[in-house]
Amino acid sequence: MEVAYCGVCGSDLHLIVEGWGRPGDVLGHEWSGVVVEVGAGVVDLRPGQSVLVGDSPKCGECEACRAGRPSQCSAQEPMTGSFDGAFATHVLTRADRLMPVPDGLPLRTAALAEPLAVALHAVSRAELAPEASVLVSGAGPIGALAAAVLVERGHPVTVVEPAPVRRELARRLGATVVEPADLAAFDMTQVDAVADPAYHAVIETSGKRAAMEAGAQQLRRGGRLVLVGTGMEPPPSTPTA
Repeated sequence: MEVAYCGVCGSDLHLIVEGWGRPGDVLGHEWSGVVVEVGAGVVDLRPGQSVLVGDSPKCGECEACRAGRPSQCSAQEPMTGSFDGAFATHVLTRADRLMPVPDGLPLRTAALAEPLAVALHAVSRAELAPEASVLVSGAGPIGALAAAVLVERGHPVTVVEPAPVRRELARRLGATVVEPADLAAFDMTQVDAVADPAYHAVIETSGKRAAMEAGAQQLRRGGRLVLVGTGMEPPPSTPTA
């Protein structure tokens, strides 16, 4: 595969900045590209074909796969399979990870397929009734994609985001926008308190503890909190003598 575009996932940043990865790792799993060469057993793809990468194939036999939760497959490969990732000019990968790009879809747009799938999964886990209200916490790539899906489906959507540039993106997508300080906040003694407005669902995409706790407080009784973010906060600094 010749790589055309590759997104930068939050997990890539953690691997690089926070030392999750190993020296020499080549990251990148949100990508599109063009087939350069195929193996002898590949019949569904041809050189010159535009493709996007899907998630790694699952075993279909473990308990999680049989329960309809393939993302929790106990036998799944790492995100980039057995080979290096797509922060490179070329990648060797399995044919069953690739899907043809529909005619007319730019490869730059096709590279969003993997993060869009994450956003769609989050929306599906919210189990929304028609026109249910949703608060999306964070307007990074996953939060913005989730907001776009929800707006397209006709849900009243509010996005909470501290960064001005991302707030403007959420507005352009058609969401109502608030800042974190605008959210209702309750202390631990107010166990029966309900925010106004309160939402049928909160989709939290930042991975921050404070955002998770704030999101839970914005729910209607019986509402659903979907945690999507994988962020890690640095541990408290240790005083030195």
